[in-house]
Amino acid sequence: MPGCEVHYNEKKNQFQIKGLTGNILSIPSSMLPLKGSKPLRMFTYDNTSECSDPAVLAALSKFKPQIGRCYRNSRSLFNLLCSSGVDPSRIRTYVSWTIFGNIPGFPVHHCITVIDDMHVIDIISRVPSDISQDEYVSLMAKHTGHYSTELYGTGKVQKHICHIAKECSPEDAMKQRESLEARYPNHPAFRTIKNGYTETQRAIIEKTIAERTV
Repeated sequence: MPGCEVHYNEKKNQFQIKGLTGNILSIPSSMLPLKGSKPLRMFTYDNTSECSDPAVLAALSKFKPQIGRCYRNSRSLFNLLCSSGVDPSRIRTYVSWTIFGNIPGFPVHHCITVIDDMHVIDIISRVPSDISQDEYVSLMAKHTGHYSTELYGTGKVQKHICHIAKECSPEDAMKQRESLEARYPNHPAFRTIKNGYTETQRAIIEKTIAERTV
């Protein structure tokens, strides 16, 4: 993928990432665990696509994702899809380590919702790679509180993003994160998190509040 190299080591059942940090990162590993009995998966631009199912699109039009609350968002979306007539057997939630090839640094602990094994519904899978941090904050603030299919798409992951994941309930995904933070208080993935939000997420929330009080 653009910005870094991702290879699968079949013998170790690990994905190895080179180019994000000074070291080769392995997923899963003690610092980047993915727990569960289901097979290891990777969702990328090459194996995902946009969804055109009317029931899914109707659900997305009602979806109100929250910044920095991916686990809660995945549960809410699952429930909303089911209540909108989408067969639950078509929907899977995953705990993932999400990689941004255009942003050097540690992968992001994340939770995603996947429909029909090919449509990744997620508010960060379609973020453009060629915008500045300030532009990104403004763009996300503009769309906070509703799911913009124009911005977020309906299932295809951007070329510079990949999700290395295992099927998992959002609640168990959150427990995995809490356990990891307890074991590694200075974990690189959570170093900038304060009150549950990263520095960028806090900037988006602050800008959203500021714009709505003008």
